[in-house]
Amino acid sequence: MNFNSIFSPEDSDGLNACVGGDNIHDFYSYAEGYFNAANYLCDKVISERLTGDLDIVIFPILYSVRHGIELALKSHLSNLRDCGINITDGDIHGHDIDTLWSCLKEKTPRAPIFIEIISSIDHLITEIAQLDPTAQEFRYPVRKDNNQIIPDRKVINYLALQSSITELTSQLKCFLNASECYVEEHKTETRTKELSREQLSELSDLLPNRDTWGNDDSDFLIKKSEFIDKYD
Repeated sequence: MNFNSIFSPEDSDGLNACVGGDNIHDFYSYAEGYFNAANYLCDKVISERLTGDLDIVIFPILYSVRHGIELALKSHLSNLRDCGINITDGDIHGHDIDTLWSCLKEKTPRAPIFIEIISSIDHLITEIAQLDPTAQEFRYPVRKDNNQIIPDRKVINYLALQSSITELTSQLKCFLNASECYVEEHKTETRTKELSREQLSELSDLLPNRDTWGNDDSDFLIKKSEFIDKYD
């Protein structure tokens, strides 16, 4: 099949996208693309007050957000599997966000940054999962069983939606960056099973000099107890 009508860089003023034939695209980059597309479209509707399109473009916006979430969760689960955590193909496949999110919360190490971000976005991901559990609601006017999509009328405010998109994408990007760091620490063996490289560095700064640990006036046991209480 000839795709010259699409893949034609001539006289394009440098506006060429690179797709296929490389390894730069992964779950992470795909997720970022869907989040960015949703935000750009939402911003255009708001800034240009495209009131005639409000009820039309809402679905591609919501679908892009939903699919970005799905890809972001799969990206993190894939990273965990690379670190030897028991993640199966079945855990990563499928489109049910609630199932993916539950698996992620169960399998993710209890590092402070993961705990904090999961807690901060749990309500947003749960809400999207409830609105579109099977990746049909925002793509089609009817489900496979011919029942109406979102049968009860709902009103979505674009300003509130954009705020949620901004918060969600920002937190998920931080989450995936932390996920990538976790993989790197695993590969370089610069972490333990329980503590990240950052926490180990904090511990080394917190504890007194090794030569003083056995001294009667050493606060080693106090500092050790404080650290355990913080990260237990």
